[in-house]
Amino acid sequence: MNTHFRHTARVALALTLAAALVGLGSGCATGDSIAEEAGGVLSTAEFDLDSYEGKVLVVNFWATWCGPCRLEIPSLVRLRDSFDSKQVAIVGVSMDVNGTPAEMEALVRVFAEQFEINYPLYLDSEHELAMRLDKLGHFLPAIPATLIFDRTGKIRSSHRGVPRDRKGRLDPFSALGEEIQALLDGA
Repeated sequence: MNTHFRHTARVALALTLAAALVGLGSGCATGDSIAEEAGGVLSTAEFDLDSYEGKVLVVNFWATWCGPCRLEIPSLVRLRDSFDSKQVAIVGVSMDVNGTPAEMEALVRVFAEQFEINYPLYLDSEHELAMRLDKLGHFLPAIPATLIFDRTGKIRSSHRGVPRDRKGRLDPFSALGEEIQALLDGA
């Protein structure tokens, strides 16, 4: 592991611990942070595609170091706010791999707070979930990559890289939003 990453991971862990201590000292409940409201950082062993049946599901694969992912994530946050959570689920799957599981989880938590991520995040450092879902969407090795499932759990589209709108502009909010709405409308 390189020295820069070790330092970054330690800083992220320290920030996460400091934030937790401040939250405890000020009387904040543990569910007050954005990442925790969305479910925190979960293990991919907890991901169950069947549990999303009846909802349109957007699964976004990303990493903290990925520039295009940083461009795309604010649109996913806006999409989460734009659709009813009873009809649409959005989840992020971090593909970060450098560090111990605790260091990676801390790094993802700090990233989630910085980007105000409002949907559940999974850590897939072994790429187990990515390999399982790649059989359905054939998106590897690209990140960001986004898969959209209909209400029956059937994959309807996949995007390698940042999605573009109909005019070819990088606009994940419009591109994904139109696809989600079409699935909700039964198209």
